Amino acid sequence: MEEAAKTGNLGILKRLHPDPDQDNFDNLYRYASSGSVVHYLLSMQPPLDLTSIYSWHFMPWPGRGPSWGAETILESGVQWAEADAERLAGIRRSLLKFDDYDIRRIFSHLKKPAVCDPDTFAELTRTSRMQQRLISLGIIRKPISVRERRRNEVERLMNRYDRETLYAEVWKNPVQKVAKAYGISGVALGKACRKLRIPVPPRGYWARVRAGQSVRKPALPKLR
Repeated sequence: MEEAAKTGNLGILKRLHPDPDQDNFDNLYRYASSGSVVHYLLSMQPPLDLTSIYSWHFMPWPGRGPSWGAETILESGVQWAEADAERLAGIRRSLLKFDDYDIRRIFSHLKKPAVCDPDTFAELTRTSRMQQRLISLGIIRKPISVRERRRNEVERLMNRYDRETLYAEVWKNPVQKVAKAYGISGVALGKACRKLRIPVPPRGYWARVRAGQSVRKPALPKLR
């Protein structure tokens, strides 16, 4: 059966009638060299240890890339989830030896959460060498630093709100009322004010104002 799977001889494999209760289907998936063999195996039993199967299919044999059987398994709808970092490291090393065409071919499937669990994908692509390879091929984007992410968020908010206007509004009316005018929740407006460094009235401010008390209003600080 393994030889039939290896040579892609579906006719012989069918005559041998592999039995999920008696035969090692993961071994057959490892040896499967064609999509037709993989589809036949899938009709009886899905792969169980995908890491072991991919370790075989992603082995950089001289003169060839990953087998077409591997691509059919990737398209099978069985999600790959692996928690063992060492097992993933071995596959990562193998993948890095493939050419750009094969890397694109494999990762066009792996980047889909239904195919590869997000935590598994994160570990598989964790190293700087792998990330640089995938970024250069346009498969993933360059990671954004926390500082850059914050700057982008502030720029987005500045395009929506005028700081001085919003500052005047939240000291003229309660945040909930101002938020309603913008069509958002008070919580969302409060977050926007924090990110834009707009001071808002403290708790109890409006009650003290109604009672005729004088409450200090802080100045609008510069936005760093």
